[in-house]
Amino acid sequence: MVLFQLFEQFVRQSELGVYNPETQDGNLRQLTVRLARNTSQLMLVVGIHPQSLPDSAVDKLKMDIREFFETGPGKAGNVTSLYLQFIRKP
Repeated sequence: MVLFQLFEQFVRQSELGVYNPETQDGNLRQLTVRLARNTSQLMLVVGIHPQSLPDSAVDKLKMDIREFFETGPGKAGNVTSLYLQFIRKP
């Protein structure tokens, strides 16, 4: 399965919505992928818009993303680096 399809699966399973810039609703905002072909290292940066999420929801999201790519269906993507980026509205 392609990495983007894997991440789409995660998004669909998540309790959080996809960010809408017009209404500024939702939390899952962007996915950045970088592949170093010579070493086959794959880095993901998941951008979220935390808005008014409580710390407990952010902690749960961190754990869910990590588990998805370490032991869940996302493990098939062979991600070597995983980052969470907080994108806050000005």
